[in-house]
Amino acid sequence: MWLAPHVESVVRHLDDSYESNKVLALELLHACPVHLLQDSKYSNSLNIQRIFEQASCVKPTECTSAAYKLLLVINRLSSTLLTDDSVEVERPERASYIALSRIASELAQQVRVCEDS
Repeated sequence: MWLAPHVESVVRHLDDSYESNKVLALELLHACPVHLLQDSKYSNSLNIQRIFEQASCVKPTECTSAAYKLLLVINRLSSTLLTDDSVEVERPERASYIALSRIASELAQQVRVCEDS
């Protein structure tokens, strides 16, 4: 039986410095009821913009954590991506398409910053 404190603890393990803990946390969270993952307590940690910010960090462990969080969002919380009405894709791959579009946009922005410096 899943309880909010358990979910919070497992979500925090996605930021663990050991990759094996991240892998186990992701596997556990795939079995977690979606309504518990959508709780506002974790929404900040699993917010797509925050994930992109974490992915652009120079620390490899932060980038890895962001990758695991992105996998969780795409596979278990795709409904949060599907609320993006700026994309006109109706097929099942819409969540992946939106995530990749956001990644491409973030990458383009980071490239512009690098070019300007």
